[in-house]
Amino acid sequence: MSEYSTLSEILHDIAIAGTVPAKMIAQALGRSHVVLLNQLNSNVVPAKLGVDDLIPFMRSSGSVEPLTWLARQMGGVFVKLPAASDMAAGQTAVLESIQEFSEFATAGADAWLDGKIEQHELERIEKEATDSIAAIQRFVLLCRCAAGEEEKISLLSGDERSAETNRT
Repeated sequence: MSEYSTLSEILHDIAIAGTVPAKMIAQALGRSHVVLLNQLNSNVVPAKLGVDDLIPFMRSSGSVEPLTWLARQMGGVFVKLPAASDMAAGQTAVLESIQEFSEFATAGADAWLDGKIEQHELERIEKEATDSIAAIQRFVLLCRCAAGEEEKISLLSGDERSAETNRT
């Protein structure tokens, strides 16, 4: 695939040339394929908040919750990475990652005590797992920067850096 400048371009390309026909995607979304293609066509101004407004919306609101939700829906986790000015915090970051993993392990162990996992326990396990993964990723980034490998993270721009890490 070529480089895209908007999410709509990616979605439009997937709908037109992807492995799943646009009609099936549209049906899953509860609309006709004509409506879907119009909604993804950059020449048709959408009546609602579009996907291209997501990043400006999150930047202006200061919330990454939509991205966190999207990552979870796709079986991943969103990790907000520290700003370049925070890179000296390596020792603190490793301690935080250990603490977060400990909280994750405790949540898992607590849930298994009675031999079954309730919904609220599952939600706690997922939250602690996400927090643990985020802390570990922040520490890895700090290590990369300390090792002089900033160019490997050059795709992350500005003071607020983010990455999505897929669970495997």
